[in-house]
Order: sequence, then structure tokens, then C-alpha cells
Amino acid sequence: MSKNQKGITLIEVIVALAVLSIGIIGILQSFPAAVQKEGIAKNNSTAAYLAQGQLETLLSYDYDNPLLSTGTTTTSTLNYYIQTNVAYIDPLDDLNATDTDLGIKRIKIKVFWGRDVPEQTVELSTLYSRK
Repeated sequence: MSKNQKGITLIEVIVALAVLSIGIIGILQSFPAAVQKEGIAKNNSTAAYLAQGQLETLLSYDYDNPLLSTGTTTTSTLNYYIQTNVAYIDPLDDLNATDTDLGIKRIKIKVFWGRDVPEQTVELSTLYSRK
């Protein structure tokens, strides 16, 4: 090549296009994984909001309200299942469940969804005492 010649050669163009193509392919391969992770994050957030809402609703009731009776109930909404478990707790026995009302209940909220095995879940738990 002479000193007066300006511009790029065909080989330089081909190499530049090859490098650019490899970069674009790499970026495009990351999109499906990003979309999948976004869906998982959305499901986790929705389940957490549902669990928190259910827990706050139950905590707004008096201790002796029939909706806070011991046992497990399951409801569904928006393709999510909300399982609520209320149990009497013995504060002197490592917070283990008991059949006797000693003035403390444990409220567990479990929200699960999905067709995959095992199902994906979000769980919240709190203790509720007589006022």
C-alpha cells in the first residue's frame, strides 16, 4: 500500500463485521435469560405482596376473632394459592405448637404458584398475642 492511499481494505471490513457480529450474537443470547429472570422476580414480588396483605388483614382482627381460629385454610387469586396456618404456641417450649391457648398464636402465610416441581413459594410468619 502506498503512503498516499487512504481508506480501508476489504479484509479490514470483513474482520470488523465478524467482530461486530460476534458481539451482537452474544448480546442477543442474554435476552431470553433476562426475560426469564424478570418473570421470576415479578412472581416473587407479587407473592410477597399477597402474603403481606393477608398477614396485615389477619393482624387487624382481634385475637379471639373466628377468622383467627387454629387450622389451615387455602384460597386462590391471580394464579397464586394463599395458605394460612394459625396455631397456638407455647412460649416456654421453643415456640412449638400446642393444643392449649396460652395467649400466643403463630400465623404463617405461604403463597405458592407455578407448574414446576417443586412449586415456588414465599412464606411469612409472625406471632400474635392477646392484648
